[in-house]
Order: sequence, then structure tokens, then C-alpha cells
Amino acid sequence: MFHHFLITRFNLRASDWKVSKSNKKVLTEEWHKDRFQLFTDYCFSSVQSQTNKNFKWLVFFDTSTPEKYKDIIKTLQLKMDNFIPLFVDGMDQFLPEIKSYISKSDTKYLITSRLDNDDCIGNNYIEEIQKRFNSQDFMAL
Repeated sequence: MFHHFLITRFNLRASDWKVSKSNKKVLTEEWHKDRFQLFTDYCFSSVQSQTNKNFKWLVFFDTSTPEKYKDIIKTLQLKMDNFIPLFVDGMDQFLPEIKSYISKSDTKYLITSRLDNDDCIGNNYIEEIQKRFNSQDFMAL
């Protein structure tokens, strides 16, 4: 009836993104270390603990992600079947890749939800979103 995609941007390069909100340089080794720690401890574990597993989690990583973090991503993928890491060449390729991936869906309806890489969600989040689905053409929750 529908496919549900949870969408997260992780470390996508952008020409206008050089510092964080706290004015620290982004995409450095220190930034990656801190982000991956937050991601694995909070974000990943909260998505992994969803009571409803009927969704795919598309997590967008930059092609320039250091190898040691790509290894962590591979390990996470083994822990969760619906965790789908996608590597794109910067922010400019983010939207085209989402469109390409989602266009392969063989269903009339799509649900998309956005999750920041340092956020966590309650274990019934996916269930609550899907309970509100009623074949709507367009709806924002």
C-alpha cells in the first residue's frame, strides 16, 4: 500500500557549509569522531529500536567519508536490515539520489520522514506516523 522512507543527511559537503552552529569547523576528523559517536549512541539505536520495522532508513554519506568511518557504517548495516547507507558526491547530489532511489518504489503511496543525524526518536515513532496514513494525496505531520 505504501513505502515509508526515513531520510537522514550525515556529512554531505556543501560549498557554503564550513562551520557548525557553534562556529566549529565541520567535516574534520574531530567532527566525524563526535558525529559518529552521537549517531551510533543515540540516533542509530533509537531507529533500530522501532517497534514497527516497515520502513527503510536512507542515510546519506559523502563519498569523501574516511575509510575508518565507512567501516563503522558497514558494521551498522549488518546490525539493521533497513539501514541503507547511500554515498553521494556532496549536497548537490542529495536530491537527485533521493529521487532516483524512491522512484524505484512499486507503490502508489510514499511516506517520508526526516531525521537529523544527532537526533533520536521514540520507539513508536514509525508506528505513529503510519497510523495516520489514510491514502492522502499530500499531508504534512
